[in-house]
Amino acid sequence: EYRTETIKNLEFLLKNQCAPFQWSEAFEYKGKGQWVGMYTPQVSYGNYESWGANFSKQALLQACVSVKTDGTVIIGRGIPNHWLKPGDVIEWSNVNVNDNHKISFKITSGRSEVKLQIRGDAPNGEVRFNLPAFKNNIASADAGTTDDEKGVVTLPPSATSVTVKLRKPVVLT
Repeated sequence: EYRTETIKNLEFLLKNQCAPFQWSEAFEYKGKGQWVGMYTPQVSYGNYESWGANFSKQALLQACVSVKTDGTVIIGRGIPNHWLKPGDVIEWSNVNVNDNHKISFKITSGRSEVKLQIRGDAPNGEVRFNLPAFKNNIASADAGTTDDEKGVVTLPPSATSVTVKLRKPVVLT
């Protein structure tokens, strides 16, 4: 239920920047031509904060992929449905998994299917493709095993791709 909250927070920050990759303490409208959060008139102290940008990449990465200590790689668990419009691509390169292994992956969505491609080192554990959109919506997968109730396709470490066919198109909320 809360797996995609990180993405909602990042989207809020991006929509409410007071300057590129900076945020202020205020988010109210300041007038035409003013950045949201800009203090008008300007004050002499540095009120812009960029700490939000420092955490954004890591939060975004962890929403897309996470690694358990046993070597299991979980891909997609925090990806919101509205990122899965037909033709959309989500891609990461050189993601550290365990023991200096790195993988790259690409998720491509279609109207009624989602494809995962994996390149790089084989992880130490299985790969779980676990999009929230899969829950009670998996019709079939051309590799691995499926758990429709949980919305998980489990792949062996050596897997390089899977196409998951959906019962219903993803609701883009």
